[in-house]
Amino acid sequence: MISVGGFREGEINGKPFHIFNFLSQTDTPTSSSEAAIDSGDDEDFPPFQPLFVLTFYRWMFSLNPYFFNKRSGDKQFRFLIGSSVYHHTYCVYHPYVIRISRHHHRVSFTSSPPSKKLICGVCRRKVDSSYGAYACNKCDDYFVHTKCALRKDLWDGKELEGIPEEPEMVVEPLERFSDGVILHFSHDHRLKLEISGAYDEEKFCQACSLPIYEGSSYYSCMDQCDFILHEACAKAPFQKQHAIHAHSLTLKKVGNIQVSGGRGHFYCWACGRLRTGFVYEDPNSRFHLDLRRASVAEPFQYEGHEHPLFLALIPEEEESAICQICQEEGEEDNNGDHQKPKLLTCIECKYIICFKCATLPYKARYKYDNHFLIFRKKEEGNDHHGWCDICESKIIFSRKGGFYSCDDYCSTTVHVDCLLGKYPYMKPGQIRYWGRDVVILRNKTMSRPLCHGTEHRCQDKVVLKKENMTFCSLRCL
Repeated sequence: MISVGGFREGEINGKPFHIFNFLSQTDTPTSSSEAAIDSGDDEDFPPFQPLFVLTFYRWMFSLNPYFFNKRSGDKQFRFLIGSSVYHHTYCVYHPYVIRISRHHHRVSFTSSPPSKKLICGVCRRKVDSSYGAYACNKCDDYFVHTKCALRKDLWDGKELEGIPEEPEMVVEPLERFSDGVILHFSHDHRLKLEISGAYDEEKFCQACSLPIYEGSSYYSCMDQCDFILHEACAKAPFQKQHAIHAHSLTLKKVGNIQVSGGRGHFYCWACGRLRTGFVYEDPNSRFHLDLRRASVAEPFQYEGHEHPLFLALIPEEEESAICQICQEEGEEDNNGDHQKPKLLTCIECKYIICFKCATLPYKARYKYDNHFLIFRKKEEGNDHHGWCDICESKIIFSRKGGFYSCDDYCSTTVHVDCLLGKYPYMKPGQIRYWGRDVVILRNKTMSRPLCHGTEHRCQDKVVLKKENMTFCSLRCL
């Protein structure tokens, strides 16, 4: 079908555009410009360009929600103007310069990526140079599909064209006084750097809630408080841009509910676990990320897999994918929202693991074994790993999940929950759970207390106290 029309100048969202008005063949054309509409799938068409908006028979032509590229697979109309330039109706609206959470520089739209092998920095799939993409002007080999770059979980929605790029300010969370002596924002007293000797299960980091193992460096309070921080946790930056969230995150200490007026705990958005300690939060949303999950970066080197792992699954794939270790689909948080752990995947062999399993301590200590225990996947079990040394029940290898075992011929084998506990990232203290004050205590009495909810003995590493009653888990409250 051949139609004619004419150009007129106009504005869209405050920006000047040339708008072409199509006329039917029964109308009188306003100019000699001609246009043809083609809805075919000819692969030889050059890429669409964000040049102008078309109106068809005096109506604005409907906009498709995706910029056409090899990944979208959506059928689109193609418009041919006398200059032989092709363009796409949506391109007039997408931004030119943006910042995404997966890259440390800004990226800008290019209609003509270089003709070479290009891999998307988000989904890790091929970028077709025949179509537009976002590219980093500072990194020669960083390109992103348009659809990937404009995802709401990666882009904050801000157009940065014409806005000067300011240097990133790194604010340390500590003040240094002398060699090995600091003052951390989370504590009133000075801390001194030390090297851990013998393993003590009562020593744990106030930031990540994990134990202090022998040989590791940590900061301890010089005023004899029990406040301890791993050296790495003490150096965690105040501000952080993480790959799984579009906005900048701020480090915060989740304080005692009697002092801060808060809940004393939070749900980590990446792993779905209930947490105490330090949190990275977005003040404008309910997004929370604990310190251990915040340390995950691409490529992630998981000790239990031979290849690097990436956040390469698109949202539709992640919704249906399942972690190959725990096979869990997530839980509900305090607000009733479904929390499914974020997933990491291997590009080479399609291995998938969630943040919760990928960040379990790969090596952990058991007080009755002189060696480190190694995390094993369920399929690595054999007849020598038959019984848990803690709960004395059988380890069933056909079940989901994994276990810990000693590789030094000690034959020690334990369940993950038996060694780390059901709440490995909850340290002793007071929290408010569903409006009720709950005290978390170490379960270290000679006789195990009786749970008022199940009427069974509490076997976990911590117990919960509420109104002079003891419970073995939050579900029992």
